[in-house]
Amino acid sequence: MSKEDFMQAGLEMGPSMKLAKEAKTLKEKPKRAFSSYKSLKEVLKNYGLESEGTDTIPIFSLQTHEIQDTDKHFEHCMDNILFRMKHYGSLVLDSLESMRNEYVSTILHTSLHIAGDLTKKEFSMRPEFEIIREESSGRVDYAIKEAENLICVTEDKVQRSILEGFAQNIKQLESSYETNKRKRKRDGDDDFDYLYGIITSARDWHFLLYSPGEISQASEVPVTIEF
Repeated sequence: MSKEDFMQAGLEMGPSMKLAKEAKTLKEKPKRAFSSYKSLKEVLKNYGLESEGTDTIPIFSLQTHEIQDTDKHFEHCMDNILFRMKHYGSLVLDSLESMRNEYVSTILHTSLHIAGDLTKKEFSMRPEFEIIREESSGRVDYAIKEAENLICVTEDKVQRSILEGFAQNIKQLESSYETNKRKRKRDGDDDFDYLYGIITSARDWHFLLYSPGEISQASEVPVTIEF
């Protein structure tokens, strides 16, 4: 977008010129696609961690909440999953991505409903959400927002590609943080100085916590759901 485009949208000269320059920079500078990050070792080096696996990623304390079997959202989730399993059968290592996505989407939607009831906050979810920043760009499988701030980014991976999923999710979190940071500067808001990441095969769920220069995981082993 040009300076004139931003001015027509109602911005003054100063902000219009700044945004126009930023848009030009983002357009001209080559960006690396999230999907091109295949080596977790390469990504972890930026955090002072030397490993080809997840064993050196520090652990953070994951807060949990007990969900009652009678919770209406949980009941709906179980009915939804069982409804699909009747025709799909159990998930296996090579289950189609489209099949896994249906389970992932159901679980994420349920989680947002339950979290919304507990926190009295409004959450939204955007599939195939595009994030463009100076270093890396691409679409994330699911982006979860509270208001207009990204709080969680999900990477859907089959089990055999889970380490790639870690590498790509970390880069997605870095770019998502920069997106939030630029928005906070415009709005004068200091909230959300961290983000959560999820890498999942639908069966296994890994959780990351990102803040600038730091990455940690909830556990060395995944949370597993048997389908």
